[in-house]
Amino acid sequence: MSRAMARPVLGLMSGLILGGAAILAWPAGGHAASQEPLPQVTPPRMVPLPPETPRWTRRPDPLALERAYPVAALRNGVNGWVLLACTVDPAGGMTGCQVEQETPVGMGFGPAALGLAPAFGADPAKISPGARVQVPIQFMIAP
Repeated sequence: MSRAMARPVLGLMSGLILGGAAILAWPAGGHAASQEPLPQVTPPRMVPLPPETPRWTRRPDPLALERAYPVAALRNGVNGWVLLACTVDPAGGMTGCQVEQETPVGMGFGPAALGLAPAFGADPAKISPGARVQVPIQFMIAP
């Protein structure tokens, strides 16, 4: 069935959703059995929910960031950025962290960020244990 033909067919039926039940209204003079079958509709792609946003109670201090800075990147004057995905443990610590994004790739910023993950802590009263959170870490050389 062409797109032009599908529009009038879809326009014949209006619906209202109340409490999870669909209430359908058919046009006057017609009923469901006499109507042309509706085309199959592909449901929209599900978008994952964003991870919870933690309220940080601990973060790495500047000295820890300096120690973790990848040597090759430091020698070459390269700044970097990493996004970790971590699970919050019952005490608010970060566990099971993985590198989601790393820029630039191959300079050692991902492993450096993973080494800093234990220095982050979230307020356990503000986030559910087991929640997945994103931990952004920026590595910058002071001018």
